[in-house]
Amino acid sequence: MNIYVSKDGKQYGPYTVKQLREYVRQGDFTTDDLACHWLPIAEIPGFAAPTPTASTLPPLPTEQKAEALPQEEEEFNRLLKRWPLVAIKEMTLQEYVGIKNPDTFCYFVGTVRWGGSIRGGSAIKFGIYERGDPNKKPKVYRNDDKYSWWPKYGNDRNTAFKNIKNAVIETIELSGKGEFHLIDDIPLMDLFKWKIAFLYSNDGLIPIYNREWLLAIAGHFGLPATRNTKVSDIQSIMMSNKPAHLNVHQYAEEFWSRLAVGSDLR
Repeated sequence: MNIYVSKDGKQYGPYTVKQLREYVRQGDFTTDDLACHWLPIAEIPGFAAPTPTASTLPPLPTEQKAEALPQEEEEFNRLLKRWPLVAIKEMTLQEYVGIKNPDTFCYFVGTVRWGGSIRGGSAIKFGIYERGDPNKKPKVYRNDDKYSWWPKYGNDRNTAFKNIKNAVIETIELSGKGEFHLIDDIPLMDLFKWKIAFLYSNDGLIPIYNREWLLAIAGHFGLPATRNTKVSDIQSIMMSNKPAHLNVHQYAEEFWSRLAVGSDLR
């Protein structure tokens, strides 16, 4: 089985399942990266990614570390001021995502450092994106003259954006009510979805989104560390074990600092 992987706007491969498993182990790819047929790597038949450990986790990107610093809090406050739920409900596609437009919802969510930046990688994580080169139309997505999007969202840009927008709104509303267990099945990519959930949760979640890191933490607390493990379950057990003297940012930093240097979580 020959497998191609899409990462950071580039295509890599082909690889065998064995080769791909090794690249994931080394941290070159994650199980959330998209492979042929645009499934997450973890869902490729026969992949069966090994339970992550501190030694197999990818290096933590510098911009992902999110201490509760004044500048980052200021960015967060600008996000909430620009994009409260009432504004999101009236949001247009052009306001949702665009090329080098710092006022879009996706730009704010992707770059605000409160809770960790998720900038970089493919813009398809937002569900729909404006292509830098209108003539380059990825065959695996739905495309029109300007935008590309996941086929599951619809056959035209307006239908796709409506479905994505509804998913974003549902994520925010459920997060605000603390009903995190209902967020798992919302059809948005986990990295993007749980960043949104954190930002609108009033610190009701721990700002860690990387799947490998979450599975390592799940194993530490005795949860099954498989691709079927729900993020909400991992978040719940992290929150229930959070020391009272630490805020969610400091608690996340406790995990990052230990995993980043290759130590275990004991």
